[in-house]
Amino acid sequence: MVLESCSLCHSTVFKPRVSITNDVYKHLRSTNILPENILSNTSALLLSVEKDIDDYESEIHQLQIRMTDVRNRRERLRTHAENLRSLFSPLRKLPNELLARFFSYACITNDLTGGQGGSAVILGSVCLRWRQLTLACPELWSNI
Repeated sequence: MVLESCSLCHSTVFKPRVSITNDVYKHLRSTNILPENILSNTSALLLSVEKDIDDYESEIHQLQIRMTDVRNRRERLRTHAENLRSLFSPLRKLPNELLARFFSYACITNDLTGGQGGSAVILGSVCLRWRQLTLACPELWSNI
């Protein structure tokens, strides 16, 4: 594989051995039998073309690996941005007393419909603050 430096980004890129010319079309259109020297040159050229194809496959594989890496880094950055945005959530600004009141309403069993309210266990599994708050409120655990 022949490598050269890209003039734009200065990374190494594959340099093909063969340049595509229109000479082959002239021979394809002809109905004449090709001379032996052209056939032997064509045979050598075909080997070089096949090596170039293999090298292109290798370069494509390397680029796919690089693209996967870049996509993974982008996704990690998106997750990080989402985590940073969550720090601005209005719910984080609610005082514990008000949040505990919401929790107690959420855990109430509805006698009319027979529906079970939310579980203190579920509420306590959301985050550390909610866990500490649910553990500090014994009234949430009286309906379990």
